[in-house]
Amino acid sequence: MTAIKIHLFGPDLYVPNDECGRQLASDIRLLPKIMKNWNPAMWPALFDASPVGSYNKEMKSSLLSESLAWVRELKEPPPQLRVLDAPPRLGFVARSKVFVPAMAEIMEVPRTQFGYAMADLGFGYTWGSLDTRRLCQACLRGSCAASMFTICSDYYEFLPRSPEVDPAMETMAELVAGYIRHVHQEHAEDQLERKIMDAWLMCILTAYLDILRPHDGSKLLCPDNELCSIKFRLVSSSFFASTLQQLNAAQGPSTEDLDIVTAVASVSCAIHDVCDRRHDNIGNVYYNLLTIVSVHTGLESVDILRRFCVDVWAWAINHDAEWILHATGRVFISQIYTARYQNDVLLDHLTAPDPCSRPVVDPYGDPVLNSLNPMPPTATPHNYSIRDRCQDTDRYDEIISSSIAHFEACTSCRSYNSASWQERVQIITAALHTKYTRMDCVNSIASYTILSQPEEFWWAADPAARYTGPTVEWSTKLI
Repeated sequence: MTAIKIHLFGPDLYVPNDECGRQLASDIRLLPKIMKNWNPAMWPALFDASPVGSYNKEMKSSLLSESLAWVRELKEPPPQLRVLDAPPRLGFVARSKVFVPAMAEIMEVPRTQFGYAMADLGFGYTWGSLDTRRLCQACLRGSCAASMFTICSDYYEFLPRSPEVDPAMETMAELVAGYIRHVHQEHAEDQLERKIMDAWLMCILTAYLDILRPHDGSKLLCPDNELCSIKFRLVSSSFFASTLQQLNAAQGPSTEDLDIVTAVASVSCAIHDVCDRRHDNIGNVYYNLLTIVSVHTGLESVDILRRFCVDVWAWAINHDAEWILHATGRVFISQIYTARYQNDVLLDHLTAPDPCSRPVVDPYGDPVLNSLNPMPPTATPHNYSIRDRCQDTDRYDEIISSSIAHFEACTSCRSYNSASWQERVQIITAALHTKYTRMDCVNSIASYTILSQPEEFWWAADPAARYTGPTVEWSTKLI
């Protein structure tokens, strides 16, 4: 194993090097060999040598601590009631070809299931969530390439083994190398673009480590530092990187305000992981934000995460930071749009939780999550109304009214507010088509979906809510 060099962790990754793209591609090809010989004790030395994280030192420190934790004895948390019933998780499949034209601007898109799925799940995962007009275009292309390259390790076990995959992966690696080069040549060290690029490389790095971590899905194991685990999840999910981009596009609070970036990234991650929780539970996945909170507090985490999200959304309205509603709302609609998750089917087939089966939980029962909350605790913690939590209720009403007026007038978005979740998929797809020229459709849907607070969204993660729709057996390798 010592003879194998993983260039992603090399000390010269940020040094100009014409071979960088080829070397990154070789790291993916070496995965089968590395997986056979991997030992978690190798983690810390890899982190120490790598320049990745040098522009996000606080996050890098957490990643290093988390990597060390997996070398020590892990704990198996006490059993908790975990919800498992769900529609099947699908593999590497596309919903539509809406992102293909944008992806084709940076690389040739294979006209195959792999190419269309990469456009949806890799490129579109990032491009679809950003206001692309307000960012450095070279950085935008680079971050989308990083998102796709992450897929190469994150989905390694179920990517198709077809001839177009390897050349496409090589192109993505070259684009990532070009992104690193561009940022160091065109953006000063104190510019946010450096932190964003670095955060995307941290995402690639953690995805690579995730595939190496021994985990057969037979039981849930976890390290002992909740905050480090949360930060690791924010990085590995890409929400730390994408939230920095959202902030940059909005020209919002000070670029040094890491606290609000971490809070918003946590909300985005919560939205993603609420929808994923049932599937993750089947595979005993630790790196789901709800699972992390539950195993460290010993409490069911739905109400804790809901309280946190409501507080951040209310803070956004109070501080005229509508970019937070847009950013987190776009994550929500992405979760509904993405075919492989089948969240539209899930949300349309949930029964309300049985109140007799729900434990009473203090929504502020997690001190770690409380430390990330920009709002002081409310005197009515079980009231999850965003409007009631706002100081600026007029602004809340204005955003809701504006969104509904848009739905009434727009042929693409008509009736979104009255449609089922499965019907909303077609409306969201149409809105994503308009994103090439304008943002009003996507932003109206994003803001409305957040502020209308659909109950069934939270039911998706609630152990007391039942799924009644179709399902079949599926492989946990698809998680």
